[in-house]
Amino acid sequence: MFRSVPTSLIEVGSVAERIELVPASTACEAIQDLFKANPRLRSVGVRSECDVWLVNRAVFHEQLSGPFDGGLTLPRWQTVAALERSLVGSFAADTPCEQVSDELIHGGHSLDDDVLVDYGDGTYGVVAVSALLCRLWDLSRRRAQDLEAVGRRFRAVVERSSDLTLMLDHDYQVVWSNRGHIDATSARAGNAPCAGSFMLSIDDDDHETVEELLARAKANPAGAQLGEFRFGPGPNDRRWYAASVRNFLSDPALGCVVVNLRDVEGQRQLRDHLVHQATTDALTGVGNRTSFFTELERRLLSEPNPVSLVMIDLDGFKDINDHFGHAIGDEVLRCVADRLVGHIRSADTVCRSGGDEFAIIVADGDQVGVVAKRLRALVCEPMVLAGAHVQVGASVGYVTATDELMSATQLAINVELAMYAAKHGGTARCVEFEPWMHDKEARQIEISDNLDRAVVDDEFFLMYQPQVRLESGHYVLHGFEALARWEDPIKGLISPAEFIPQAEQTGRIVEIGDWVLDEALRQLALWRRDDPDVQMAVNVSVRQLIEFQFASSVLKMLAKHRVPPSSLELEITETAMVADNETVATTLQTLREAGIGISVDDYGSGNASIAYLRRFPLTAIKADQELVALLDTEPAAATALLSSITSLAEALNLQSVAEGIETCRQSEAVRDIGFDLGQGYYFARPLTAEAAGKLIHAGAVDI
Repeated sequence: MFRSVPTSLIEVGSVAERIELVPASTACEAIQDLFKANPRLRSVGVRSECDVWLVNRAVFHEQLSGPFDGGLTLPRWQTVAALERSLVGSFAADTPCEQVSDELIHGGHSLDDDVLVDYGDGTYGVVAVSALLCRLWDLSRRRAQDLEAVGRRFRAVVERSSDLTLMLDHDYQVVWSNRGHIDATSARAGNAPCAGSFMLSIDDDDHETVEELLARAKANPAGAQLGEFRFGPGPNDRRWYAASVRNFLSDPALGCVVVNLRDVEGQRQLRDHLVHQATTDALTGVGNRTSFFTELERRLLSEPNPVSLVMIDLDGFKDINDHFGHAIGDEVLRCVADRLVGHIRSADTVCRSGGDEFAIIVADGDQVGVVAKRLRALVCEPMVLAGAHVQVGASVGYVTATDELMSATQLAINVELAMYAAKHGGTARCVEFEPWMHDKEARQIEISDNLDRAVVDDEFFLMYQPQVRLESGHYVLHGFEALARWEDPIKGLISPAEFIPQAEQTGRIVEIGDWVLDEALRQLALWRRDDPDVQMAVNVSVRQLIEFQFASSVLKMLAKHRVPPSSLELEITETAMVADNETVATTLQTLREAGIGISVDDYGSGNASIAYLRRFPLTAIKADQELVALLDTEPAAATALLSSITSLAEALNLQSVAEGIETCRQSEAVRDIGFDLGQGYYFARPLTAEAAGKLIHAGAVDI
């Protein structure tokens, strides 16, 4: 290669061979020595395969006569002004080698000139121009070979890719596809490779989606259009694919639409599973609260007819959990859900909106009242679960969205208000929402907020309703029932029917109940100075009974006021009996063993059976006042029901009490039926402590 080169340059070539492939960081000194030893040396710096600068060595040497600063790199050289001024020619990367050769030679540079070459890998070399041209030719040939090899490799990658690659013409006919497409559309089905229209392999339900995707690709050739659809050889072989579609119809090298499909069936299944988990109640399999609001919002926006809601709350469900255990409670919820799903129409939707609450979205608003009553009856049917006979009640509220602008949240609030109205009005009722319920709800919230203040500021006081003996007809005083009253400094007297449920719900009933019991015993102790036989009845809540220290607290109050236990009677509701909580049973047994009387209040209004009466240590039964009121309208039925209560009391050796006596006729009727005691407005309205004291002095009620 150097045979025609002068001797001095042969020596340069020898140096070039020694430093040709040394790292750039150590090439500086060798090249500097080379230039110092050969001041006539001219150099061509090569930055890449075909990008060449011819540099005048003399000018370069003049500007950089001192030591090189840092590593020798061509990008750094380009920042030197002397190098830029000495630039006599440059060649773009696509300049043919023949042109490089011609311009180097015709530019007055001999093939014997030497060049400084950057190999692009951090190394540099000094070679003759002739050698450089040979290398450029070689690189050109190698580049062609490399491009061909790269093309082969690319085709192999595309052909063997698990992704599906298709080329479509202007009419979306498949003109080429890779092996992945052939396998996906024929191998599993045993058919020939899919050809013809691309749309033949698209699921019918996704045709509109794919047509829109292809249209977007035609309208926007600059970028890829993304989408997902089902694709496969037949209706039973469709799988979900993520698609990337690019429009190369105007590209002369391709002239087609390129579609890349990636199988995302597994991802879709996982996503569907996660969505199912997020929107489905795990216990019952129906929709949860999240899906309830999602579906309700969708229907409010899309349904042409008014949307209706039914909400069902299970009455006594907590009692079932306490008595039978949570496993049976879970089975009750599953059974209720299955019943609802099995009896609603296909256009309706069932969701579990809370612990023991179910919401049903009803498509036909005109029939929502009928649907609500039918579903209530369905839920209340007895169940046999794990050998146990179980029955729950249902309080049902329903509403129709008459306002087109009503939100899902507001509609849900309205149906809940209707449901609460049904629940507070008694068990197993259906109530339609009415606007006044918002005012009632606001009133209940106000009461709940003021309860805390009422307890602290001693705004509660007691009234006392007399209980009389009926057997003699002279209505001899037996004792009193203590009744809590609340006088708000602004609102005045607030009915117990309003504040007692709120106190129960917030838990304040425990503190209020303790105060009532203590105050009643204090007053009883004063009355006993005039009549040692006078009795006091006090209502207690289930929440009080489940308090661990309740029994000991009652006994301490009796001791504090020096009242014998036999003078006190605690009244419990049927709800407390049906709860059948072990703590409740143990507490009542402790109190009874201490000599305290236990009576069940409002018997006949709930679900307590004879078995419950035998289970608890009762001393008296108080018939519900609604049964007494029935004597005026249905005397025969009322007499039969009340007679059954007195017979039951006699059989169980319990005292019988008739509540709510308001007329002489009722008084005589309950006496003839056989009740021991009576109370009601006929004898006296609730009295102040002072008025009750005067009645104790009298010894009997003067009618």
